[in-house]
Formats: sequence, structure tokens, C-alpha cells
Amino acid sequence: MNRPIGSLMWFVALAGIMAISCYGQTGSVSKDSLPCDPLKLDSLVGTVSLSLGSDSVVRRAMPCLLRLWHENKNRGGLDFYLSNAFLSLMEENPQAFFSLMSGEPQTFHEWLQQLPDLSFTWSEPPPCGLEEKRRQLVSILQHSQIREPKALSLRDLALKRLSSIRCRQID
Repeated sequence: MNRPIGSLMWFVALAGIMAISCYGQTGSVSKDSLPCDPLKLDSLVGTVSLSLGSDSVVRRAMPCLLRLWHENKNRGGLDFYLSNAFLSLMEENPQAFFSLMSGEPQTFHEWLQQLPDLSFTWSEPPPCGLEEKRRQLVSILQHSQIREPKALSLRDLALKRLSSIRCRQID
């Protein structure tokens, strides 16, 4: 059974707010690491957004997201949020995202296969509020400059997938 998902933009905005409110708080996270806790996923994505997708921040965030994906896939609703987090990082820095995903081809293909159900299912009244986000992601990928051949191949697969899916409305 699919779990209703809010809009990706709402998630990113919330993540940004949480990152700002959590900035400077002490905890078990070192100065150079990002929080890798499912309950702090909004802070992780918000940090990437606030950095405007800097390579170094994306490269510190992806290992956490990949670890959480492996540990939690098909075990509850976290995969919905992780999928949206992948989309957010992809949007912020396509080159770094696909470069890092090229080292995780199985994970990338699993995520891409499930993408329509995880990130493009709408439970609110029509019209689907995610269709504009999907088109925006397609445009970003079409104009992204990817240098590495493996990363370029993954970008092309993601572009093809995003171009072919449509938001699914559920009651």
C-alpha cells in the first residue's frame, strides 16, 4: 500500500527550516560530518540545499543517504523520504549526484525502478502538485553537464525515467 507523499518542495522547505534551527546545536556529529539519522533527514537535505549543492556537502551527504537506503529499503515509510532526498541532491548538484551513484549502480537502478511510487504519487485533490516538479527535474537534467561516462549514462537513464512517468493520483 502506498503512503501519501507531500510535495517535494514542501519537504525541501521544511528541511531548510530545520537545518537553520538546528545549526550550531551540539551533538554527536563532528564538525565535518553531516547527521546520518533517519529522524534528521530534513536537516541533512536542508544542509545540502543551504550550501546550494556544493560538491563537498553533497559528497558528505550521499554516503549517509546510501547507507540509510540499504538499511531501511522496503521497511516502512523511510524509503519515500530517501527517494525525495535523492531527488533533492540530484536537483542541487546533478554532476556530483550521478558521479557518486555510479559507484552504486544496483542502488541507483532499485531507486529508479521505484521512483514513480516513491516520489510521484499524489493523495491530495487533483490536479497533481508534483507534475511541475517532475518537469523541472527533467529540464535540470537536460541542461546538466556530466563529464564522467558512467555518470552520464545514469543521468540519461534518470532523464528517460522522469520523462516517461506521470504523477499518479490516488484516493
